[in-house]
Amino acid sequence: MPKKIEKIFKTYREQLLHLAKLYGVVEVKIYARSSKRLTISQLELLLIKNRIKLPINRSSDKAIAKQELKENSIRNIYLTFFVIFFIGCLITVRPYIKNVVNEVKFTYVAEEYKLSKNIKSKKTEKTKELIKKSEPQQE
Repeated sequence: MPKKIEKIFKTYREQLLHLAKLYGVVEVKIYARSSKRLTISQLELLLIKNRIKLPINRSSDKAIAKQELKENSIRNIYLTFFVIFFIGCLITVRPYIKNVVNEVKFTYVAEEYKLSKNIKSKKTEKTKELIKKSEPQQE
């Protein structure tokens, strides 16, 4: 099989053109229609831009490295803005969360206070009843 590939593609440029046709890269088709000849480095950049893996025989590694660096730096900028936005959202939501937590704590304490007050009032009522019952017996 590798012998057939070598016979079909005599040059690296032909391999790149074949990849562009295989994946249907629009820019290469436009240049072909206008009968302009793309250089190897231009073909490589167009293939990289369309996220197509290049054959092993790369001719311009510097141009490829620049393109990859550009893509990575743009991605890093987006990620940085997202993290800053996320942290900002957390900071702005904090007071709301604090108010909700305080309300929950207050309602819990208020319920506890009501329960203890009811229990105390029931105890005092029972003791008053006991005292009333015991008073007539003493007379």
